[in-house]
Amino acid sequence: MVTRARANAVGTDIRFHVGDAAAPGVTGRFDLILYIGSLEHMADPVTALAAARHFLAARGRIVVIMPHPWNPLVRLARWTIPAGKAAPTMHLSPRRLARLAGDAGLARESVTGLPYRPFGGRATAKPTRWPLLSGAYAALLA
Repeated sequence: MVTRARANAVGTDIRFHVGDAAAPGVTGRFDLILYIGSLEHMADPVTALAAARHFLAARGRIVVIMPHPWNPLVRLARWTIPAGKAAPTMHLSPRRLARLAGDAGLARESVTGLPYRPFGGRATAKPTRWPLLSGAYAALLA
């Protein structure tokens, strides 16, 4: 995904930094921080969001993309994957993410439902304002 984004950004002044925000040596301010399918796997999402807030530029934003916890495929995976075989997850509803973001000093600005294709293939559905019906969502935090 980052490789494709870098290719699309050729000729612009967009810079990318991929890594662990908690690692020593990370400095600077960022206009955009993305959590794509990762925040739900972190032991303490509030601490992760608060750390990301520290790196935001004055008008920077954080985008969180994750499957909705009520998505039937997410629920099916919880019941069918043997214990200890899947990464620990805490899928958050948009409302719960907003509460945790508030605890981290952030506010949810918007939520958009996204097509969700966990088994590959092209998503044919368009974004919607109803994340539960689409299966995944993107939340914009500031």
